Formats: sequence, C-alpha cells, structure tokens
Amino acid sequence: MFRIIFRSSGTLCAAVVAPEAARDPGWARVKNVFTKDEFGNLSPEMVTILQTAFLSAFFGAFYGGFTHSREAYLRFIERNDATKFVDHFEAKKKLQDTVTMGFAKGAMKWGWRIASFSSIYMTSVTLFSAYRGEMKLLDFVTAGILAGGLYRANHGFRGVMVGSCIGTFLGLFAGSLSVAMLKLSGTNYDDIYAWNYENINIRNRKFAERLKTKFQGEENTKLLEEHDDTISEQMEQQSSKDVKSAWVKAHGGIEYNKRVDRLAKEAAHNGKECLLQIHYSKIN
Repeated sequence: MFRIIFRSSGTLCAAVVAPEAARDPGWARVKNVFTKDEFGNLSPEMVTILQTAFLSAFFGAFYGGFTHSREAYLRFIERNDATKFVDHFEAKKKLQDTVTMGFAKGAMKWGWRIASFSSIYMTSVTLFSAYRGEMKLLDFVTAGILAGGLYRANHGFRGVMVGSCIGTFLGLFAGSLSVAMLKLSGTNYDDIYAWNYENINIRNRKFAERLKTKFQGEENTKLLEEHDDTISEQMEQQSSKDVKSAWVKAHGGIEYNKRVDRLAKEAAHNGKECLLQIHYSKIN
C-alpha cells in the first residue's frame, strides 16, 4: 500500500511499504488439515473425515438396501398373489430379481445421503476445532446446523430451516456425548487422531512387508524352478552320454551311427536299460 512518510530531510514522498502479514495460527492449523506430510501421507484429521465418509456410506447403503428389499418382497407377494407362472422356478427368479433391484435402489438412495451428511458434519467439526485449537460443544452444534441446512437445501427455505433444526439436535446430542466421554477418559481429540494415525501407519507397514515377502518368495520360487530345470537338463544330457558310452563299449565302437545315437537317447529318456539289447538286436 502507498503510505506518506517523512525522510530525514523533511521532504514528503510516497513509498511502497509492504506490511507484514499477520500470522494467524488458526488458519495455519486449518491449512494443515489439507496438507500432506513429507512422506506424502494425509493428515490425521483428513484420514478421520474419509473414514467417516466411507463408513457412513456403507451403513447407509446397508440400511437402505435392507429396507427397500423388504418392501420389494412384500409388494411382489401382494401384486402377484393370483399371478400364474410357468413353474415355481420362474416365480422364484422374478422374486429374486425384484428383491435384488430393490436392494440396489435402496443402497444408492441412502448411501450417498448418509455419506454426504456425515462428511459435511465431520468436516465442519474438524475445521472449527482446528481453527479454535480445541474442541467444544459449540463446534458440534454449529456443524450440525450447517450439515442439516446443506442437506435439505434443495427443498427451499423451509427445508433449510427444518434441516438446521434437526442438525442442531443431532449436533447437541453427539457433542454432549463426545465431550462427556473425553472428560471421563481424560483424553482429547488430538490423542484420538494420533492413535488412529499410528494404527493406519502400522497397518500400512505390515501390508508393505507382506507384499515384499510375497514378491521375494515368488522370486525365490522362480529361481529354484530355473535351477531345477537346469539341473534336470544336465542330468538328462549326462545320462544320455553314459548310455551312449555303455552302448559303444559293449558293441564294438559304432559311435557315429545315427540310429544308435537316437536309440541311446531314447533309452536315456525312458530310463530303461533293457531297451539296449532290444535295439541292438534290431540293428543287427
């Protein structure tokens, strides 16, 4: 910004003075939530948010699928009570298709809704507590109001108000329960984040060690197989040479007879020394 200043000579002049940006530790902590560490790992708070989203999506899909599949089953029984099918296999197939489609529709309907509400709620709680440097009941209530209002935003102003009221009660209940449990256990959310983060790192290290052991085992197995193949080849060649030498020694030195060589190799391959006499009699 431009600021009028006095020089030592008393002359007025305009100078550009760059004010020092005030370092806000609250915004720095909020930024750290979305920042990876030096190893490329997500922050403990972000890991908790993602876990909440995935778990809520799973339970929402399970709940919606179960309820809708049950409704689809009852509706199919009511509508097809007097329907004539070719046989009971056709009736069972159509019933199974109806129940499966009902489960899929219910899972899609409730999975993303529960996941979106839980994600907004958990993200809001995390960011509010990160900015304040501590977690209080007000953070849960504010997050509930925000999550409920955004969840029902497509229903207009009345929907936003209803969603905010419901979110207020949910946030108050969840916040009271969480704060009470933390007080009784003598811990805080930083300890929980650190514990969760450490468990994830331990799991990742064990998974990497198992993969490394598996790949090393496959590599060692491959080397052993190649070694066995090489040894088998060498033993086969040596056995063929031994049979050929015994043949030549016993039957008068016809070393370069092609048929004798072929029969000797066959005898070595089959491992039957009695073939030597039979082959020799055929040659003669």
